[in-house]
Amino acid sequence: MDEQVLLRVLGNLFLLAFDGTVLSKELQKLIEGHYVGAILLTSKNLESAEQAMHLITSLQYCAYRAGYERPLLVAIDQENGSLNSLVDKSITQFPSAMGMAAAASPGLTRKVAMATASELSCIGVNWIIGPVLDILSASRPSPLGVRSFGDDPITVLAHGLETVRGFKNAGVACCGKHFPSYGDVKFADGTELSMPSMDATMEDLQNRAVIPFRVCGQVGLSAILVGGYSLRIAGKTISYACLEKSVVHGILREQCHFDGVVVSECLTMESLCEDIGISQAVTRAVRAGCDMLTICQSHQAQLEGIAALKLAVQDGVIPLQVVQASNNRINAMKDGCTSWERALCPQGPTRLADLHMEHLALSGEAYRGAISLVRDAVDGLVCIRNLPNDKEVLLLTPLLEPFPSTATRRTIQETATTFRQFQLAPGEDTFQLFGTILAEHLKVRLTHTSYSSNGLRPLHEELISRSSAVIIMTADATRNTYQYGITKHVNMQCRYQPDEDGRARPLVVVALSSPHDFLTDKDINTYICTYDFTTPSLKNLALLLAGKLDSTSKLPLAAVQPAKLDTLERQTNAAWLVESYDGTRDWLGLEKFMRLISTTPESLDFLSPAGRANDEGSKRKCFVVRNSSTGTILGLLVTLIFQSQSDGQIETVLVDPNRKGVGIETSLREHALRYLASIRGFPGAGIGST
Repeated sequence: MDEQVLLRVLGNLFLLAFDGTVLSKELQKLIEGHYVGAILLTSKNLESAEQAMHLITSLQYCAYRAGYERPLLVAIDQENGSLNSLVDKSITQFPSAMGMAAAASPGLTRKVAMATASELSCIGVNWIIGPVLDILSASRPSPLGVRSFGDDPITVLAHGLETVRGFKNAGVACCGKHFPSYGDVKFADGTELSMPSMDATMEDLQNRAVIPFRVCGQVGLSAILVGGYSLRIAGKTISYACLEKSVVHGILREQCHFDGVVVSECLTMESLCEDIGISQAVTRAVRAGCDMLTICQSHQAQLEGIAALKLAVQDGVIPLQVVQASNNRINAMKDGCTSWERALCPQGPTRLADLHMEHLALSGEAYRGAISLVRDAVDGLVCIRNLPNDKEVLLLTPLLEPFPSTATRRTIQETATTFRQFQLAPGEDTFQLFGTILAEHLKVRLTHTSYSSNGLRPLHEELISRSSAVIIMTADATRNTYQYGITKHVNMQCRYQPDEDGRARPLVVVALSSPHDFLTDKDINTYICTYDFTTPSLKNLALLLAGKLDSTSKLPLAAVQPAKLDTLERQTNAAWLVESYDGTRDWLGLEKFMRLISTTPESLDFLSPAGRANDEGSKRKCFVVRNSSTGTILGLLVTLIFQSQSDGQIETVLVDPNRKGVGIETSLREHALRYLASIRGFPGAGIGST
């Protein structure tokens, strides 16, 4: 294949992110010199809808001038709720996935998805990294929380299908995530700072986790993102799902019959870079069956990844027909969601503003359904609604940064003068507007204060004792455990310290995100979940508390109980990228490697930067498996060619003791044998020291 054609094919397989809000010189070089196929935009790239459109158009013009046959894929995470990469007054706010599932109308979910995609299409976005198709665990809270439609496969499938159809109707590609499922992961040390893992039998995967991916793939799902977590199936431990052929090709391609684009998790994950490095990750992801390789950060890592793929193809580690097939699938997706006419001339802000006005009613309908009265065992809401005007209600809220929507910022600024006589701590202003609205609806005196991980102070105790009712808000209390403890304390105080009339104070607990916070705690008599704390959500909460809105939504979760976490194991086998030894690049790593293995061959002087290990006139040729991100040498092989060129051998094979049995030695030997066989007149190879 022609060198230039090969560069275009290989570049098309990369999905890259970058820093900044304009087309940088580094990104321009990646487009013009390496022909990258897709760009991932994140919140750090996006300031407004108009700025986003100018940025995207500049990216497309850069690709057009570089001679691209098809436009760039321009991807964005826009899951609605509290997780949006682009926030602007002309971008309509909709509920989270779980909020939509609570509304219990798949048809409404399709309309919301189509509205979201239509608005993003106006500014040039042609690919949404969503929907989340993970089914949450039925036995423990999940870090995905409200990003998922729930823990019932039928619910997740129904809303996932309609989301895919909504995106497709708007002419925007989509990418289901995080195959095979991030919904049931555990963490080795109980915190989300450790590597997530999932235990499952093949039957579990087929009958539960992969169902939404399999079915959505059959109705037009453009792409599927495979996660980067550890997976243990039938006793075999896989360190990174997206690097494992039995997962990507075996389960996704063969068992689920998915023929769209397979996207890898970001290959610059810290654990992955420290473990094997970006070059090895790129090679293994493609060999596993991934079509598109995600590299989210570090320009240097992106260059390393592109170079590694080229080397792997040239060396035969990755067959050329494999990358050609991936290129064809990516081009087919591009043909379905973009064209040069659409890419260079998006509909723009005027059309976006018109759509936004059309979608406001849809947003209102969705948010009215996205609030759940989980239980009200003792008619706590009735008690609050019937309080006399001279009674006091206490509102306790955690310190949270306001959701970064223009509407939220504007309303906070507009009401700031009302509270300027108070000194507010960071995060205290998030619920100021809500408190004002609630007081107007309830027609009572309302006192609002915040609480934090420092616990309750005497002032809190005094406010509780003088109030006639308490409303306390939590946000992911299963992770922010101080919120759980404080809420339980307030509940006990309300129950056992009667008010001035001798009655127990009504307590209403509101979960602002996941309903898991107090889902199974029946000591909390009145419990509401809003699924996010955006402005529309909080306004509806005020209406519900005041009796002006009925909650008819369905809780999209079963009762859950905490479960113990298991430890992780390492993957046992893989193919590794082998590179020629470079003394200047690899010498420091080699010195550390030799100290690690505590052994030294008779002479390795030729490996020093001044040596001639890979000189054409040298009798030796050396190869390494290395972590390109850290410079760590994981394995070394030395071949010896006799002067007659009629015979040769593998002289030395050394492998990091901590990496034995994971395929490094096999990859080195196979590469060396291919090299020796390529030498003219060379009949075979012997084996030297190991």
